[in-house]
Amino acid sequence: MSAAILLLDDDVDLLAALKDFLEGRGYTVFCAESADRAEQIISSNQIHCAIVDLFLQGDEGDQLSNQFVRDYLNDTPYIRLTSAPGLVPEEYSGAGVLHKYKFRSNPSLLLDLIIEITASSGT
Repeated sequence: MSAAILLLDDDVDLLAALKDFLEGRGYTVFCAESADRAEQIISSNQIHCAIVDLFLQGDEGDQLSNQFVRDYLNDTPYIRLTSAPGLVPEEYSGAGVLHKYKFRSNPSLLLDLIIEITASSGT
């Protein structure tokens, strides 16, 4: 069984790039453009790791994403992938915070974190 990864980001181009990258490495990937959609996915699938943007669409996007982390990722390891890594509150940084532009130039940085997370959870 491959590890299942939830991607939560309102940037559809980034979601598509992440999905292609991770599926190409054997992961099962679920994409959500909103916290509501991510909630539906996590409620009906076993997720081994989540990658969550800090700022979702809207004026309170950071509060939405942090609330999703607080409400749904208590037992699920997660990574914050954001263009504003310095703004991620420490209590919501999960297994690591990675700048989106660093991911785009070096995707293996994200892959290394995912491998570490999924290996430690036995998937």
